[in-house]
Amino acid sequence: MSDFTAIRDVTLQLRWLLFEGLSETNIGNHHVDPQSISVFSPSDVISGNEHGLMSVFLFRIEPSSASRTESQAGDSASAQVDLYYLMTPTSGEPDTDQLILGRTIQILERNRNLRGSSRMPNLSVSPVDARVTPSDLSFAESARIWDAMDEPYRLSVCYRVGGVTIDTA
Repeated sequence: MSDFTAIRDVTLQLRWLLFEGLSETNIGNHHVDPQSISVFSPSDVISGNEHGLMSVFLFRIEPSSASRTESQAGDSASAQVDLYYLMTPTSGEPDTDQLILGRTIQILERNRNLRGSSRMPNLSVSPVDARVTPSDLSFAESARIWDAMDEPYRLSVCYRVGGVTIDTA
């Protein structure tokens, strides 16, 4: 079970996981530090309001399908949600952005169980038991997200972190 910090903790775990993986990778002239992985919208990073080589932007939260099944069975002690993240490289260099995106996909595919992959040094973040999977966001849906940010479309991928539990008691 997770308390109300679960959404934040998942975001921080993803950020740390990507930092570790990208820092082990040669990304041209770019130095990767924890602040290189931004949780701000790609629009904020692209416009220069925030620093980063990669935006890990939480753009949607939905009730988990597993949650709907449990609530029908009468379990109201917790809620499960699915978190959707838009992963956008923001180096400003197309070759580097493609390297970052390829490495991001590799890192997330190797670490589908978020709890098992967590090696965060911050003990105030609770490991959350959730599954990371690619989301089949269509080009039209992706374009709508970019339009809402008032930015031209940029190369990005979407991942779903499913089954994040939040205690309701």
